[in-house]
Amino acid sequence: MWLLPLLILAMAVGLSFPVGKYLAWVMDGRLLSPSILRWVEARVNSGPQNWKQYTFSLM
Repeated sequence: MWLLPLLILAMAVGLSFPVGKYLAWVMDGRLLSPSILRWVEARVNSGPQNWKQYTFSLM
């Protein structure tokens, strides 16, 4: 009965360290995204948004 919740908790704790390290690298700019993602982001990025556009994009 307690095996599945404990397994999920152990996996979450175990994955938090490598994922946190990866996110720190990305936010510091030490790790760049793959070239295909940079290409897609360059095409999708439409520049700054006002509050109405931002709210609509979240919906």
